[in-house]
Amino acid sequence: MKRRLYGLSIFIIPVALFLLFSLTTKGFGIHSIAVVLNQTMLPTAMGLGLCVAMLAGMNDLAIGVKVIFGAVVGGMLSKSLGVAGLILGCFGGAMASALVQAALYRMLRIPSMVLSLGIIMIYEVAASLICGAAAYVGIPGEVSAIGSYPCNIIVLLLAGAFFYVVFYHTPVGLQIKAVGSDERLCKSMGVKADRVKFLAYIISAVICGFASILNICYSGMVSVQTNMSTLSLVFKPIMGALIGMQLVRVLDNLPLLVFIGELCIQIIFNGFIAMGLSDAWQNVMLGAFILIIVFMTGDRAPNLAKIRKAVKQRAFSA
Repeated sequence: MKRRLYGLSIFIIPVALFLLFSLTTKGFGIHSIAVVLNQTMLPTAMGLGLCVAMLAGMNDLAIGVKVIFGAVVGGMLSKSLGVAGLILGCFGGAMASALVQAALYRMLRIPSMVLSLGIIMIYEVAASLICGAAAYVGIPGEVSAIGSYPCNIIVLLLAGAFFYVVFYHTPVGLQIKAVGSDERLCKSMGVKADRVKFLAYIISAVICGFASILNICYSGMVSVQTNMSTLSLVFKPIMGALIGMQLVRVLDNLPLLVFIGELCIQIIFNGFIAMGLSDAWQNVMLGAFILIIVFMTGDRAPNLAKIRKAVKQRAFSA
């Protein structure tokens, strides 16, 4: 009972932040709830995609470009196939980019972060070539409605449910977490780490497909970004993912925790904007908030120990 109440205490964090800004800032209040929730959907989906790579022991900074590329392909297909084309293109584009990245990672055996930077440059150009001179893709209102507020909540729930089922109810999820915590131990027990990481890229791509839908439906269009500017799209998702992975020792439900982390980030950003703080001070306060969360929740050693124990007790499928 005490552990359950302790787990529920994580909901106090976003509520306390919301009340703090509501009481101290005139431009922030009940009317901000819809705006904050709407802005939280896309970073949460991207944060879940990042968590897949992080749990597998990889650093994938190409999440942003995969989301943009999927949105561009989905937007182009929606012109002829409507909603079906949007869905097919978003998942197909994200999956295609992830397959290339996974294959190169397995063949070249270079660090995942270095590879992701190369993927960013390649697919930014690819998206630009697909769009042509327009440099953006727009979709009609009846198509964008499937991923606009409040329907975007349903899209995020589907992404979260997919993540939860894979990582909490399948052997693949356990293998990914085990490889990320101790790859050498897994190899000694017969687990094919390269195959597991390949699957991690594919699972992440599925979540990126959901994020692509949210991306293009947010404003009804998606703009092509070049010169590695898609890298900036990863910053907020990384912050929320880190908060979620720290809070996992309090409540073991990573999709929910990543959402809470991203919700806190959006509340802070919107609150600071309402207060009129400069970007520099926003970054300072946000960094302080993340450090406080990490300090309060401690390290992930207990969680890693739990994973190692599960590795030793469960037989892995080939």
